[in-house]
Amino acid sequence: MTLLQAIFLGILQGATEFIPVSSSGPMVLAPWLLGWPEPGLTFDTISTPTDVPSGMVVAACTVVEVLSGRGRCAGRSTAGYQRHRE
Repeated sequence: MTLLQAIFLGILQGATEFIPVSSSGPMVLAPWLLGWPEPGLTFDTISTPTDVPSGMVVAACTVVEVLSGRGRCAGRSTAGYQRHRE
């Protein structure tokens, strides 16, 4: 596996983490569709724990909003959240 392939698969795995599919599915399908060798268990074992920080980055705004109670985060209005809480 080349470095470019590893970067592509890492980005793909991070992008598919937030949709309801298995994170291992794209790791098998993408190389097969592109004619690349299968990345193997070592790559999957190393890349899977990196999903946690990506999830934390995406959820950080919501966590900050909940903890601060301000109702705005990163310039986005969270009025919809406020209505559901009342």
